[in-house]
Amino acid sequence: MEMTIKHIDGMKLVADIGPADSGTSRHQIVTDQPVNAGGQDEGPTPPELFVSSLATCVGVYTIFYCQRHKINYQGFTVKTQWAKAENPVRVGSVSMQISLPDGCPAEHKDKLHAFVEKCLVHNSLRISPEIEIKI
Repeated sequence: MEMTIKHIDGMKLVADIGPADSGTSRHQIVTDQPVNAGGQDEGPTPPELFVSSLATCVGVYTIFYCQRHKINYQGFTVKTQWAKAENPVRVGSVSMQISLPDGCPAEHKDKLHAFVEKCLVHNSLRISPEIEIKI
């Protein structure tokens, strides 16, 4: 799996994700900074993208679980709040609330909770990946 991050202008970057048969990337994601941080606010910040990656992964696992157990999930939400921490600066906390349209059946709440906590992004935070940066 691969992606290339390119500087566009100012604080704006674009992630070209995955090679495509046509020679162009399959997907592009733009990140930027707010105007008060020198950007043009034309995309989420990298930390917002990071937290949204976790929340959408939880969302995908919610769909998997609900499909398997025939629970209505159409239109569900994952409301997410997060906060920064210092020393070192990082995402310090993330809180998510999954709301299914008909509510989660009582007998599935604990099982759904355990299942979504096993999403790939959540597991990657619990067991940190090796990261290598070269210049």
